Amino acid sequence: YAAGDVVAGNLATVGISQAVRAVRKMFGSNRYSLKDKQVKPFVVWSIPEVAWAGINEQEAIKQECNFGVVRVEYNRTVRGIVCNENGFLKMIYSRDGGKLLGVHVCGNHASELINFGAEAINDGFTIFDILSFVFPAVTYHFLYNIAAQEAKLRITGVNSLSAASSWGRIRLAIMETLAAQGSSLSLAEAICEAFQVFDTDGSGFLDAKELRGALQNLGLELTPLEVQEVLKEAGTSKGVVDYQEFIIACKFNTSGPSPLPSSLSDATEKGRSFQRSLTFQRDADSYDLLVLGAGPAGVKGAVEAASRGYRVGIVDPKTTLTGTPTGTHSKCVREALLEGKRTWAEIQDMIARVQRDAQANTSRQLRTFHVDVLRGTASFVDETTLCFTSVKGDSRNLVGKSTIIATGSRANRLPMVNFDLPGVFDSDTIGNLDYLPKKLVVQGGGIVGLEYAVMFAMLGAQVVVIEFFDKILQMLDVDLQKSLISELEEYKVELLLKTGINAVEADEGSSANRPALRVKAGDRIIPCDCFLSATGRGGCVNGLGLENVGIKPGRGNMIAVDDNQHTGVGNIYAAGDVVGGNLATVGISQAARAVRKMFGSNQYSLKDREIKPFVVWSIPEVAWAGVNEQEAATKELNFGVVRVEYSKAVRGIVNKEKGYLKMIYNRDVGKVLGVHLCGNHASELINFGAEAINDGLTIYDILSFVFPAVTYHRLYSLAAQEAKLRIAGVKSLSAASAWGRIGIAIKNDLASRGSSMSLEDTVCDAFKAFDVSGSGFLDINELQSAMRSLGVELTSAEVEDMVHEAGASKGAVDYQEFIDACKIITKR
Repeated sequence: YAAGDVVAGNLATVGISQAVRAVRKMFGSNRYSLKDKQVKPFVVWSIPEVAWAGINEQEAIKQECNFGVVRVEYNRTVRGIVCNENGFLKMIYSRDGGKLLGVHVCGNHASELINFGAEAINDGFTIFDILSFVFPAVTYHFLYNIAAQEAKLRITGVNSLSAASSWGRIRLAIMETLAAQGSSLSLAEAICEAFQVFDTDGSGFLDAKELRGALQNLGLELTPLEVQEVLKEAGTSKGVVDYQEFIIACKFNTSGPSPLPSSLSDATEKGRSFQRSLTFQRDADSYDLLVLGAGPAGVKGAVEAASRGYRVGIVDPKTTLTGTPTGTHSKCVREALLEGKRTWAEIQDMIARVQRDAQANTSRQLRTFHVDVLRGTASFVDETTLCFTSVKGDSRNLVGKSTIIATGSRANRLPMVNFDLPGVFDSDTIGNLDYLPKKLVVQGGGIVGLEYAVMFAMLGAQVVVIEFFDKILQMLDVDLQKSLISELEEYKVELLLKTGINAVEADEGSSANRPALRVKAGDRIIPCDCFLSATGRGGCVNGLGLENVGIKPGRGNMIAVDDNQHTGVGNIYAAGDVVGGNLATVGISQAARAVRKMFGSNQYSLKDREIKPFVVWSIPEVAWAGVNEQEAATKELNFGVVRVEYSKAVRGIVNKEKGYLKMIYNRDVGKVLGVHLCGNHASELINFGAEAINDGLTIYDILSFVFPAVTYHRLYSLAAQEAKLRIAGVKSLSAASAWGRIGIAIKNDLASRGSSMSLEDTVCDAFKAFDVSGSGFLDINELQSAMRSLGVELTSAEVEDMVHEAGASKGAVDYQEFIDACKIITKR
């Protein structure tokens, strides 16, 4: 047999699987039992890295595929903005069904990012499948979601998303006007009439001025340059749009059982008996959809509807709309620390840059799809009317056929804390901090509290964390909990458990410029110059007028919704943190689901994957998906656990980074139940684990996947290899291997003799031969001699492991334990 580079294996992991396949053929069931995935990820270790899987654009052209291409820059993600890194993800997909054909990545972490793409191609994923996956928002893996969103919009051959959205607005206006005005006209007649209404000079063509006027009547104010883009999208090369181009650009069906007239003369001939009866004009304050809140969920809902041609207004009082998740501030501070910044001025500069870039991204996105940004607040008057109050103070009523409430959440404020005092902050207002604290007290040992505790400790502050309960982060696996506690200890963060806060008071001499506080906690009084309350969050529903439409928020001021995000009242939907979405990407998919229900097929068409990845942005990161060890034990699952250190991977050796991957699997069939990571890049690595659990993959499936060897994703393969060996309940791999050597020796001896002895007799003879004292037990010395006779030299400690592996509790192995340890099945 031969394997690896000598047979042109090219990738180390290809060679590894080839070698395993050869051994299985030699010594296994004599059948081919391990086949590599067809599409493999490839990497060029340049600076920056480049990586790819599947076909490239040239190959797609050569194969005459009906394909589309989208390219998304790193700076479209929050992580890209925070890290200020250049790079991109390019996706090639089939326009026929959206199937993913190729993924190409250039930039930092490309070698890690490509693995999800390769697996998606191997599994036959479409862009719609990718949209159902929930990625942590502040990761580069979110590029897949952004690319899939854009591909969904471009799948019909769209060149300009903005122009296509404009044509969609015209299409909907014709159809809705026809329905609303109760006309007896057919669709063909209505299209003809619309064209003639827009064609003010009767030339049979729509020029830039006429098209701009038509769109103004429909509530769209475009620049001359944008109008030229709309003309270009219609496929015209002469600067005007004729009737046929008008029909095609509006996406009206020109074939089928009732085809539309292909020319204006045909249309006019068929409709010559009717007079113009339709009015194509939109009330300035009337919208198809009003979105309350411009966070990740709100922006997604607005764009999803506007991309379909609907008129959308998004209401938010903030001066700067960034569309970023709630915890972006802490991620900025964290990244600044990782870049070596240690002054508060340096950190504030990074935060300001992130806000500018995020605002530019969000503004560009809303402008592309012609979403009206309404700066102010709104409250329900009835199910379709909202009273809008601008930031300038003037009020007017807005009419929305549908509404999405995406107002997010706000930090809980417990009554024992006076938040009016200088130096007292919650997880929302901490972004207003303009000094570096000397001593920080954190109320709450949850994710947010611990993230800030470690970061400020790294900045040199003395930090005390006060937690009312007896444990922190109880949702985490026990190993991750230990890792975070160890991290707190490393940075000398004092942790007070089972301790309540009685009061927070101003200390003598406290001022706005130099805060001084006293925190009364249990029987202690702790002086500090900064207090951070991080005790969870509640829905932002105050002032929305929900009582006017019969919506009653539940626990934590969260709004109850069904599977389609419907509140149960009229056409009012809700998404994101205000319904307990918690993750930005969960809120994004909820908003998309709501829009699909409102304006799509009216069916539930986008369901999140059940298992979602979660991340704590500590230093280092911790991430998890699926069940943890405590949950597996509580549920009485037949499970096994493997833990692989970063140092087992080549990348970990090269980078000298500490960390680990822990995998929990079912011992019955090898199904992956949970993945837990601690270390650098954990937030990127967890996505493959979450997908494996969602797809019901086993450790054997993971062994068939080829990861680039010098990546942390290789940890999955190493964990699966070890799990495969341990799945029978093995404790020590070395000891189990030694017992295996004895078992094979016995079987080979029986075969070589060619005698009539039974397997049982041969096993019995072997035991007697090893049991030189005739005691009926094999002690450590006898086992050591037995292994030496088989060519294996073991230390006394290694032989003791063999005794322990056999389940012997008396320091020696009896006959039955001998048979079980050798994995030999006998009749007696």
